[in-house]
Amino acid sequence: MLKKYVIFLVIFMVLYVALQVLVGVILTAIYQPDVTSGMNNFVYKLGGFTPVLSIIAAAVISNFLTQKLSKKLKIRTN
Repeated sequence: MLKKYVIFLVIFMVLYVALQVLVGVILTAIYQPDVTSGMNNFVYKLGGFTPVLSIIAAAVISNFLTQKLSKKLKIRTN
């Protein structure tokens, strides 16, 4: 049981960091600054919900991969 938990945590951490980097790259690529207004109206448009989506996606994918790996490595659940 502890082995599955460790596998899940490692996969989750790697996926979370990878998704955060990917979201950062995407947000940077689509950001178009408004140079006429200056820096007074600097607002993140998509930054509010992306961490939550990254956590949910990383958890779901980690759970799926943990189940697949535990079956492949024949790790018991009890």
